[in-house]
Amino acid sequence: MVILEKYVKQIYRCARCGWCRTPTFADHGINKVCPVYEYHPKGPWEFFTARGRLAIAQGLLEGEIDVTKDLVEIIYSCTTCGACHEVCVIHFPVVMGVSKTDELDQVRVFEAMRAEVFKRRPDMLLEPHRRIAKRVATQRNPYGEPHDQRFEWLSDTYRPAKQGETVYFVGCTSAYRHPEIARSTIRVLSKAGLVLAIIDEWCCGSTLLRTGQWDYVEELAKHNLEELKKAGARKVVVSCAGCYRTLKLDYPEILGSKWDFEIFHATELMWELIEEGRLKIAKSLNQKVTYHDPCHLGRHAGVYDPPRDIIKSIPGVEFVELTPTRQYAMCCGGGGGVKSGFNELALRIGIAAVKRAEGTGAKILLSACPFCKRNLVEAIEACKAGIEFYDITEVLAKLV
Repeated sequence: MVILEKYVKQIYRCARCGWCRTPTFADHGINKVCPVYEYHPKGPWEFFTARGRLAIAQGLLEGEIDVTKDLVEIIYSCTTCGACHEVCVIHFPVVMGVSKTDELDQVRVFEAMRAEVFKRRPDMLLEPHRRIAKRVATQRNPYGEPHDQRFEWLSDTYRPAKQGETVYFVGCTSAYRHPEIARSTIRVLSKAGLVLAIIDEWCCGSTLLRTGQWDYVEELAKHNLEELKKAGARKVVVSCAGCYRTLKLDYPEILGSKWDFEIFHATELMWELIEEGRLKIAKSLNQKVTYHDPCHLGRHAGVYDPPRDIIKSIPGVEFVELTPTRQYAMCCGGGGGVKSGFNELALRIGIAAVKRAEGTGAKILLSACPFCKRNLVEAIEACKAGIEFYDITEVLAKLV
């Protein structure tokens, strides 16, 4: 069975209206939708838009299009941010409460297109994505770092339990590339009196799912499931928006009823603790601050308020929204395998995001995802922006 056949109704549901290319919501500050269409070095071609990609999906289904190097580049250049979905006319009945059926989930279709490419022509996969799969297979992380060094960032002052109701699923990027986020998360939650357990986690598989390498993820999911069971976990806390989407939305599909853990992004749990009075912010931050919505946390999983509520609760902070924001926010460029496959494109999108943040007059740009941090920090350095970037947990760790 062709993988795309599962999505045939959605593929043909596209009205080809072009709202995913030309915004019609100027009164909401939305003058751009697709970051790839807007910032791709090769220019704003139709095949970079959602309707263009859906036309390609139709061609693959009908056998009218072959998998070529150029086609692979087009299919894999999408950040899978989901902004096209939010402005899609097919999605409006759901937004307005007229229907509960989402008839066109562009992200799911685009991920299935990649799985289709991988199934038909695995030799055509982008080399960086092929390397990621090999690294995950050997070292259980996409960076190829030694698995036995996954928790070297832990300080001597904090030795987590091996068992407990609340498990901190650190994630590969926080563990190997941004350990300051992991340390900050533990510091903040410990301040609230939580005792966190850490398991022998493997990569959640998010990068493999986003790049169409679905065959390799079930083993990772089963391992993480067994480790969480052994730990006696009931709640799982994650720092990474990609891990959050994978554990909360993808694992239930992959593992079925076996997956019944309560998943929290760190900001969700931290805000809950602040509301309960168990976590107190002791210091002020007298700065103008703005916030970037991670796509996997916001559009994909619907978490918008907890990060904002935390920021607004910090004494001395002047909070200003980016435009556009929330479900219409522009992607940072670091997701969907684009950072590893097309770094120039990721950086161009990231620079545009940084300039929007600078335009608010804020001195600090916050987000809630290590992937956002990787790309936006690189973008800040590339354009010499006068703004600093931090993960929300890093700021909280200094104030509690």
